[in-house]
Amino acid sequence: MTLDDSDKIHLLNRFGFGADADSVINYSAVRFQEQLFPEKTAEIKWTHDMGALKAQSIQNMVLSENAPYEKLVLFWHHYFACIIDKSKHAILFSEVIRKHAFGNFKDLLLGVSKSAAMLHFLNGKKNKAGSPNENFARELCEIYTLGEGNGYSERDVKEIARCFTGWKYDDTGTFYLREKQFDSGMKTVFGKSGRYTGEDVVELILSKPQCANYLAEKIYTFFVNNRLSEKHVFEIRDCLMRTNYDLQETFAYIISVPWFYSDQNKMALIKSPIELIVGLGRTFRLKAAKENNWFFVQKLLNHEFYKPKNVKGWPMGRAWIDSSSLTLRMHLPQLIFGTNDIDFEVEPDLDQSPGSNKFVYLKDRLKFKADWNYFLDSSKKVSPEKLWFNNKASDVANSIIKGHKGAISKEYVLDLLSLPEYQMH
Repeated sequence: MTLDDSDKIHLLNRFGFGADADSVINYSAVRFQEQLFPEKTAEIKWTHDMGALKAQSIQNMVLSENAPYEKLVLFWHHYFACIIDKSKHAILFSEVIRKHAFGNFKDLLLGVSKSAAMLHFLNGKKNKAGSPNENFARELCEIYTLGEGNGYSERDVKEIARCFTGWKYDDTGTFYLREKQFDSGMKTVFGKSGRYTGEDVVELILSKPQCANYLAEKIYTFFVNNRLSEKHVFEIRDCLMRTNYDLQETFAYIISVPWFYSDQNKMALIKSPIELIVGLGRTFRLKAAKENNWFFVQKLLNHEFYKPKNVKGWPMGRAWIDSSSLTLRMHLPQLIFGTNDIDFEVEPDLDQSPGSNKFVYLKDRLKFKADWNYFLDSSKKVSPEKLWFNNKASDVANSIIKGHKGAISKEYVLDLLSLPEYQMH
């Protein structure tokens, strides 16, 4: 399939964090797939401070040579929402996602289910024979595989909980089965009976068309459009089932079909705060004055790694935007580049400021240095208007663009970054 510049920009927006001039001019389908499905990724030397770890998670995405792959990683962090407060657990959780981001969904689902982070978050350690805890079983069905009330009953939840009894993790965060706490009796799940284990339940869930459909809808709303197309969701569902949940084949299929590049899908999604932050970081090669500044900007925009709002995860689409958050997002470039003196406030986490009820002012913690020479040289090859708005600029934006004369200036660039269109991709 031959892509024009608009298609390339769209692809780099959805499976990446925005297009740059070189990636459009030198686009290669083979090279892109190598970045989306890399044979090997750089080894990460994780930090063990929780705030610094959140900062590092953003920095990895800003600096990575494989931005498309990092976008898959971000998607799965959204999909498997898990509140994590221990750095050791967060690192192991991230490594599971990074290992299976484009592998088989079954392996990813099992890996996440057995992670210390998920077992702790949904009370897996309390789940034992004779006294099953239903939290994980319920969320496994409702949030991670089938969708609320879709293809399972309350009876199924109770029986599934029995299948996951005895699942534990040790002091290193390594999974193990405590045999004495496992319920080895007969269970009936989805109308089928057997001495099922947790692994068996995953197989049973994946065999249900509702699971493939639910996953297809989540993929579609994140990468394509939050207005579902039943026809296109069905195609993704069919690909998942036909390939036995092979994620690489599924994502490769999506970027190969004409409807992915349709005009109605371009610039149709609102960037999440992390997408916004990483996009700015990559576009301007931002360097934080202090590494933890990458954490504070997440906190400011209420989108922190390892801290979703609840088990349902972070908001999506328009839920990110209200009058207050939009104003802040539109001022963010000026704050980052030090041209705006507005102070914004957020409450600190208790683990960041023990015993403190005071607000933390973040203005001084948003200091970043931009490589303006790199950006201006890049802008001579492809204009920022084309890369950022992809032929979807509003009348207001077009009036600013048409009113600009001469070389691209910092002031003009900040005007473009402050437009509502920059919040879209």
